[in-house]
Amino acid sequence: MLAEAERQAAHRGVTSVRWFCARAEEFPAGQGSFRVATFAASFHWMDMQGIAFYRQTGSLVGVHRPTVDGLGVGDIAFVAAFAISEEKIGKDLTEAILMPPNNFPRLDCDLPNVTVPVNKGIVDDTEVDRVATALAGAEVLLYAAPSGRPETARAYAEAACRAGVAFINTTSDAIGRDLVWTQKFEAAGLPLLGDDLASQFGASVVHNALLRLLDERGLTLVSSYQVTLVGTEDFRNLVENANTKGQSKLNALSAADKVQLAPPGYLST
Repeated sequence: MLAEAERQAAHRGVTSVRWFCARAEEFPAGQGSFRVATFAASFHWMDMQGIAFYRQTGSLVGVHRPTVDGLGVGDIAFVAAFAISEEKIGKDLTEAILMPPNNFPRLDCDLPNVTVPVNKGIVDDTEVDRVATALAGAEVLLYAAPSGRPETARAYAEAACRAGVAFINTTSDAIGRDLVWTQKFEAAGLPLLGDDLASQFGASVVHNALLRLLDERGLTLVSSYQVTLVGTEDFRNLVENANTKGQSKLNALSAADKVQLAPPGYLST
């Protein structure tokens, strides 16, 4: 991703940008001041690697809330996993998370062998019961498939409901903001969180801060726009299914009625 960003900058004659690939705690000191810093990947995207890292090092770098109701990142244990990639199905989760198209760098930590084989994920709603059965022993289902697949999101939400586990929707597909689903989880006495995750320092966070600053300074905003170019699987899918992400981004912005969103772009690395 950095290589593609550097290539694009050179193509446009941009020379005032420096590129680093490192963990936050390893970032070299003495780099001077920054006008803008952007992180292509943050700890909340790492799942298993991040949990192992925090558990082994005790570091809190990148953690916004170290504990929630007495539980920390290191208290999370994996009991089930799902994927649609044939190469990952049947593999131990420890091995599967490092297989393509996953491309996040290895962290300096030992990954435990969790003896959790990767199950085949949901392809259509006829497989809901199978996934619900595989969730036996789980307390929370974290749904993190690429955005732009609302039918799949609803199928996993239904599986969670049938299995009696909480559901966290990290995608922009509407579950948490859909009244039918909120009522369904409320009736079952199950937590439902979502939709979507904001990057710790992504485009919408910076955009929102600028919008608030304009308001605080008494300036009148006529219009603004946001262009998102990313190299993740999420955005590869969103190039063809952009509607839900666009609405999710507008929901996160304080002056959404004066914001235009360019169609998301995918950068192949």
